[in-house]
Amino acid sequence: MKLLSDNKELVKFIYLVPNFSNPSGFTLNLERRKKLLELAKKYNTLIIEDNPYGMLRFEGKALPSIKEMDAAGDNRNVIYISTLSKLFAPGFRIGWIVAPHLILEKLTLGVQSAVLCNSSFSQRIAYEYFSDPSWKDNLTEFIKIYRKRRDAMLASLEENLSGVATWSEPKGGFFIWLKVPDYLNTREILVDAVRKKVAFVPGTGFYADGRGGDAARLAFCTESRENIEKGIKILSEIIKDKIRLYKSFN
Repeated sequence: MKLLSDNKELVKFIYLVPNFSNPSGFTLNLERRKKLLELAKKYNTLIIEDNPYGMLRFEGKALPSIKEMDAAGDNRNVIYISTLSKLFAPGFRIGWIVAPHLILEKLTLGVQSAVLCNSSFSQRIAYEYFSDPSWKDNLTEFIKIYRKRRDAMLASLEENLSGVATWSEPKGGFFIWLKVPDYLNTREILVDAVRKKVAFVPGTGFYADGRGGDAARLAFCTESRENIEKGIKILSEIIKDKIRLYKSFN
């Protein structure tokens, strides 16, 4: 940012998912949140804080949002966005924004010109659902289900790929970030995996510069424990076969 500033180039905004991010599952710690906000203020730029997974925490204490820290000061550098799709139902594409008033005015004009009005039917259903305090009980059940699925995937990775690959251990959200030896390519691994009805997203899909060939995003949110264990076993066999093939020629 300093280099860009010295060259009179403007950093328009910084976008991040600070809690259980997609694709890595990582969470930005408190010190880095504070530092990021300091940089945004120093260089007069915006932070877009996207928090779709923040309420899906399995363990540990929730960290304050960057927006909270900004609001404690001059409240001008952070746009906070989130969605109901992870808390209620994926088909209800309803989200919300918390931002400085002047920015909200511009965003409102943009939304009106782009979509005129979001579905009032969907908004009414969401209103009725969240008007009943029992939605928090439902969320607690969702968290229990996702935690069990995460635990199943982590245990299966440990059983099948320990010493072969590394992976993140998220404390919430939907995703685990898998790293294989850097001489492998997860796009090639995906071709073999799909033939055996196992799918993931290769790491290259999350970089603009072609990196991520040795990484993959694994999602534990939708499948049963049995399918997770079966899928990881199949994936591990493919990875180990690729490693054996590589070593046989090197």
